[in-house]
Amino acid sequence: MKKLFTHKTIFQNFARPDSIRMYQVLCILLMFITGSVTHAQLGSGWAEYSPTKKIHLDNEAGLQTYNWTSYKSVCSPVCADYSYDSNNDTETFRLFDNRTNRSEIRLQNEYSTGSRQFEGYVTFYAPLNDESLMQIFGSVSGATQMMIRGYAADGGSMTGAGKTLATNVYGKEVKVNVIHLQDDVGNKIQIYIDDVKMAEIEDNEAVTNYHKYGNYGTLRTDEAIVKWRRARFFRDGYAPGTVPPPPPAGNPFDITDNGGFLSSQYNSNRPDENYPKLIDNNINTKYYQNGKKALWVQYKSTTPAVVTRYAITSANDVEERDPKDWTLLGSDNGSTWTTLDRRTGEDFPTRFLTRAFLINNQQPFVFYRLNITSNGNNNNTQFAEWELYQTKQQSISFSEIPDKTFGDEPFELNASSDSELPVGFEIVSGPAILNDEVLTITGAGTVIVKASQAGDENYFPASAEQSFVVNKASQTISFTSVSPKNKNETVELAAVSSAGLPITFTIISGSGSITGNTLSFTGEGNIIVQAEQPGDGNYLPAENVMQAVLVFADDVKKDGIKIKVYPNPTQGQLKVKLESKQDKDYTFIIYDDKGTPVVSSVLQKSNKKYEIDFDLAQSRNGFYYLYISDGTDIIVRIIIKQ
Repeated sequence: MKKLFTHKTIFQNFARPDSIRMYQVLCILLMFITGSVTHAQLGSGWAEYSPTKKIHLDNEAGLQTYNWTSYKSVCSPVCADYSYDSNNDTETFRLFDNRTNRSEIRLQNEYSTGSRQFEGYVTFYAPLNDESLMQIFGSVSGATQMMIRGYAADGGSMTGAGKTLATNVYGKEVKVNVIHLQDDVGNKIQIYIDDVKMAEIEDNEAVTNYHKYGNYGTLRTDEAIVKWRRARFFRDGYAPGTVPPPPPAGNPFDITDNGGFLSSQYNSNRPDENYPKLIDNNINTKYYQNGKKALWVQYKSTTPAVVTRYAITSANDVEERDPKDWTLLGSDNGSTWTTLDRRTGEDFPTRFLTRAFLINNQQPFVFYRLNITSNGNNNNTQFAEWELYQTKQQSISFSEIPDKTFGDEPFELNASSDSELPVGFEIVSGPAILNDEVLTITGAGTVIVKASQAGDENYFPASAEQSFVVNKASQTISFTSVSPKNKNETVELAAVSSAGLPITFTIISGSGSITGNTLSFTGEGNIIVQAEQPGDGNYLPAENVMQAVLVFADDVKKDGIKIKVYPNPTQGQLKVKLESKQDKDYTFIIYDDKGTPVVSSVLQKSNKKYEIDFDLAQSRNGFYYLYISDGTDIIVRIIIKQ
């Protein structure tokens, strides 16, 4: 209900002797307030508001989100902190080393329509270079639609929207105003420095935005310090040079203010007190109907509306004329009516009293009728105001969440309601947890997230869901190589998965066996061992990795391949003689002490030679291993180079 006061009424009240001093005090107070106004937001029609602040700090584990407090730090020792000094209304954002890249305030002021203005006084200091000072977050391409950054060039400079905004500002306070006009009010982002417009870009992106300010970016210097003084936030105004439209009349939730049509069962014989006075938003006027204890009044809305409460205001005199018993009816066509509320024995004990009545209604109607069946026992009926308050539907804009991979960093959810009421989130199903609006993935699978707004007296509850797939992460195996081994030894195989999952081993070829991680040998030659990790619910199978283990023997075989190696030890030149050459191809490979081939040769069966020469003169001194195979038998012998 809107109460109207005239200049005449105010001065009549102050004309009383006991009010003169109050009036003088009020005048002095108004002069003081007016004189104390300094800088203000740019443009006109702006309303200051106070969105919830969240502190964003990065440490070695990534983004950390905190409820606002006057001081917060991360890391030990401290790598980044945030502080607020109420004495000078200053917020300080500091980065100390490259364990961090962020100290910011994140405003929970999500919006996708209308206009917003950010204002503050920023100071940054040498050697800061390439750090974000303020940003409008949210974009169809990338995370940020507009960012103001500080640089070391030109004695400290600021850039934004593709323009140089200021130079030579290290250690100097700079006033910043950023005006964002969404596509329903202008499609522009404007940046003002010390009240001068320095940049303007078009905004044709239909996304949800919010503001951040502070100190953000990969630390390129020893430290970076940013201060913001007197940061303020405004909404629903007009940029400088814009002529605002005339303000809308009435209450947007009172449908009797939407330009519809009011009618009544009877016309009053007093033209200045007829039924149109019921919706003139003035409690000092009234509808007076003589000679009637019962009557109805009816309002036809310009659009269907779900009325969930209504109000009646008593008139200036004669309490007995007040409505006492009535019903409220709704209709789509003005002829078929649904009873929405019924009241009996209601009382208005004082004059100009507004009483509100709640009703349980979920259905929209065009026509609403107040059917008064009895007043307070007077031949005439009167009341001052009748208001019908609707509850509107609200819709939630919930940004699509791209598919993720297990192990990805936590990320922020973005959703807003066209009612501009705060939106909350919950995990409906899937491997994830929430901390405020920050979602952390806990496994692979499908995650369903709900964004909800609980509603209030003006808006019904609303919700929206988004789902995304968390893909399994890849993994790799690191398999430690094994140096040549005596066939009487055993080897503890060592391999690890990047996912930390258990490894299994399999012999692909060669003579040996594996128990657990222990490899045993039953013959000479190369054993190929494969390390495997099949994956699990969160990781894909790893690519198998193989290692070759060269196995030698100290004993001389009584059958099979018989050789003579000389000289051994050798200084480089080496002869290998087959003492019982068969009609077969012989393969010779010399390995170093790590199992890496150094030299090889093949003596084909057509070759009548029994000896083959090798030269290790250019190889370092140490142990070498001679591998010989005729396709059936294998022997490995030690060679010493000195």
